[in-house]
Amino acid sequence: MDMSEPYKSMSLIKSRFSAFAEKRIAPRADSLSQSDSIPDDLWTAMGANGLFGLGLPPEAGGQGYDARSISEAGRVLVESGGNLGIAMSWLIHEIISRCIVQRFGAPEQHRDWLPALAAGRITGCFAVSEPGAGAHPKHLKTRAVRENDHYRITGEKTYLTNGPIAGLFIVIAITKEDAGRKGYTAFIIPNDAPGLTVKSIPLNFLKPSPHGRILLEDCRVPAGQILGPIDGAYEAMVLPFREIEDILMMGPVLGGMAFLGHQMRNLAAGDEATKSLLFDAHIATSGLRIIAQDAADLLEKGSDPELRTELVLFFRKHAAELVAQLESIGGADFATNPMAVDLAALQRIRGNVVDILKKKRQAEWWGAGG
Repeated sequence: MDMSEPYKSMSLIKSRFSAFAEKRIAPRADSLSQSDSIPDDLWTAMGANGLFGLGLPPEAGGQGYDARSISEAGRVLVESGGNLGIAMSWLIHEIISRCIVQRFGAPEQHRDWLPALAAGRITGCFAVSEPGAGAHPKHLKTRAVRENDHYRITGEKTYLTNGPIAGLFIVIAITKEDAGRKGYTAFIIPNDAPGLTVKSIPLNFLKPSPHGRILLEDCRVPAGQILGPIDGAYEAMVLPFREIEDILMMGPVLGGMAFLGHQMRNLAAGDEATKSLLFDAHIATSGLRIIAQDAADLLEKGSDPELRTELVLFFRKHAAELVAQLESIGGADFATNPMAVDLAALQRIRGNVVDILKKKRQAEWWGAGG
């Protein structure tokens, strides 16, 4: 293969995402940062311009790109468009399409769902978290009970990215419990399924990414809508999803930091000290970009899980430091900057989970002798 071909492909992705963001997102960035949901015309235009299905295979209507390409597309989308919420919704949709439905779906499920996901005609939502429980497996309560060729599902899921606009939900529910140990199964549930109610949850950050909750009241789901392993969905899907999101979200985060840097260049006119600080921030962003690309490559190969974890921890630590550096330059206005608010929110949302991840990896490292 011509070794220049991957770089040509990456260049095409960047130009496509940049052109779309500059034309369709940046001009309405202010209104988008005040909206509770992505405008229908914008989401539809993203599909029409080939922004969905990036990681799905061509035979499913996708474009066949890898994890690094998805991360880089997210970076360009944010840096050129100036909005992190849209990239969040886009990325979650892409992960669900590629890493959940494509990876675990049966051939008939691929046929029924992948082309629509690839075109953006249907939006995906991963329904795991519950009120008062988060995504902790010991505390989740949503349950699916077998009744002949159906399951009856009852429970509530909350803080679901894309929930209000989702065409299908991947719902994680208890299907086995033995001596307090739970087994979970994933179910594909269309948004019009009887017994399913969808409600919005307005948030004051990551706008216009829509978030919501669902109520499942004796929701009857055919057994043919089981996705992946019975009783093993938490280990097979939920745990990997966290890492996939952490790694691929590095791209949009970098795009957000680069966008902030561009905004602050206007503050540096004639101030050599500020110019120097902003250039240092630019260099740090470039370094973190290499980390993001390497982590995505390792994720694509499925190799070196310990190193992947360490790259996630390194990225988050230094990204937080870089945002703090930009805050020191931006001063009082920084606290009300929508991009700054969103970056801080992302750090906060995953903060506790990342702390746990660090403690686990640290114990492994010491146990192995460093």
